[in-house]
Amino acid sequence: MTRVNLRAAIGVAFSIVFVVILVHNIRWHELGTSLRHANVPLLAVATMALVGFYGLLALRWRLLLGTSAVSASDAFTVLTIGAFCNVVLPMRGGDMVRTFLLSQRKRLGVSYILASLVLEKLLDVTALLVLAMLAVFVIDLPRWLATLLIVANVVVVLGVAACFLIERRGFVRVPTIIRGLIPEHLLLRLDGLLHSFHSGLHILGSFRNTLRAILLSFASWGVIALTAWLIAFALHIGRVSLAAMLIVTAVISLGQIIPSSPGAFGTYELLGVAALALFSIPREPALEFTFVLHMLSIFVQVTLGGVSMGRIGFSVRRARRLGTWTADQGVAADGDVATAGMTVGAHMRGRE
Repeated sequence: MTRVNLRAAIGVAFSIVFVVILVHNIRWHELGTSLRHANVPLLAVATMALVGFYGLLALRWRLLLGTSAVSASDAFTVLTIGAFCNVVLPMRGGDMVRTFLLSQRKRLGVSYILASLVLEKLLDVTALLVLAMLAVFVIDLPRWLATLLIVANVVVVLGVAACFLIERRGFVRVPTIIRGLIPEHLLLRLDGLLHSFHSGLHILGSFRNTLRAILLSFASWGVIALTAWLIAFALHIGRVSLAAMLIVTAVISLGQIIPSSPGAFGTYELLGVAALALFSIPREPALEFTFVLHMLSIFVQVTLGGVSMGRIGFSVRRARRLGTWTADQGVAADGDVATAGMTVGAHMRGRE
C-alpha cells in the first residue's frame, strides 16, 4: 500500500468511527424537524456570506505572497480551486494543489508559496483562538475549556513572537549551539525549511501589511461565525448567540487537523454536535445544523472551485493526479520542498 493510500485509509477509518459515534442513540424520528421549517431566504444570505469568506481569504493570501505578479483575481482563482480539491482529495490535498498550480502559472518558487501558507495557517489559528477567547467574557463556559483556550492563546502568542524573531534576526540556519546534535542530512533539510519559512515572513517587516493581514484574518473568521449564526437562526435550533457561534466555529475549524475522509464527513458533524452540546442544544437539531453548514460550505467550495477550474482549463483529473502524487511522494513533509517542486513540475509536464 502506498503512503497516500495508507493515509487516505486512516482518514476514512476515522470518519467511519466518528459517524458511528455520531448516530449512536440518535432519535431518528426527530431529525428533519428543523429542515422542514427552515428560513430559505436566510440560508441564501448565509451562502453569500460564505462566498465573501473566500474573497477575504484571497485578499489576505495575495497580501501574504507580497508580489505584484499575483493579482486578487489570480489568488481567488487558485485558492478556490484548492478549496474544491480539499473536498475531493484525501488529507486536504488542496493546499498542495494550489501551491504547485500557482507556482506553474506565475513562476514563483514552491518553497516561497509554501511559506505563505504556513503564515496563513498561523494567522487562522490566531484569529480563531482570540475570537473564541473573547467569547469567554460574554458567555459561561466549562472551566476546563476556558483554561484550555487561555493556554492555547499563550502558545499562539509565543509562536507569533518566534515568527517576528526569525524575521527580525534573519535566522535562516539551525542555531550553532545545537547543530552538532543533529545528523548532517537532517540538518540540511532543517536549514532549507528555515530559509524557506524566513522568506515567507517578509510581510512581518511591514507593520501596515501585517496589520492588514491580521484584520483580514479576523474578518474572515468573523464572517464564518456570522454564517453559522444565520444558519442556526434559519433552522430555529434554539437560542444560540453569536458569541457561542465563535466557539462552535473554532472547534469545527481547528478540529480539521484530525485525519478524515475527503470533505471531512463525519468529523465535521461530530465536532459541531459536540460544540453545540456546550450550549445545551440537543443532538438532533445540532446534527441538522452542522449538516446544513457543512453542505453549504461544500456547495460553495465546489461551485467556486468548479467555475475557477473551467476558467483556466484545470481538470478534476489533473487535480487528483497532482494532489495524489505529491502526497505519495511526501512533498513538503520531507523538507526538500524546492527540489520537490521542480520534480512535480517535470512530472506534470511529462503527463500532459
